[in-house]
Amino acid sequence: MKLISSILLLLIFSSLAMGQTTTQVSPDSVTERELLNIAQELFDAIPLGNKAVWEKYVADDIIYTDENRRLLTKKQLVESLAPFPKGYSGSIRIANVQSRITGGAAILSYRALEEEYVFGQKLTPIYLVTDTYLKGRIVAC
Repeated sequence: MKLISSILLLLIFSSLAMGQTTTQVSPDSVTERELLNIAQELFDAIPLGNKAVWEKYVADDIIYTDENRRLLTKKQLVESLAPFPKGYSGSIRIANVQSRITGGAAILSYRALEEEYVFGQKLTPIYLVTDTYLKGRIVAC
């Protein structure tokens, strides 16, 4: 119950600029598949440094915590994206998905399974991720 109350408070206090997405997310209802498509599109944009995808799906007032425990604004997050340097490659796939969806609000929790190569050395970190969406845009991650 505390989690639901916390999420509701977050949603109430978030003032967001909503837009339309390529996955055709309805502002009033969203499916787990649509959220997974958005999450995977964001992960696929990372090695390329594709900022446009992140601009599209991330709310202007996002609360974003990175893997280094830093809180980033949307501007900081988008500016940090750059193509992988020479000698680096990799991808992230999503597994063990759970979701809670009510109207235009949704929580998507999953494991992000990374496979990265750094000068031929394979790295396979696993991240536990919980994304909070409001009307198809990420408001917390």
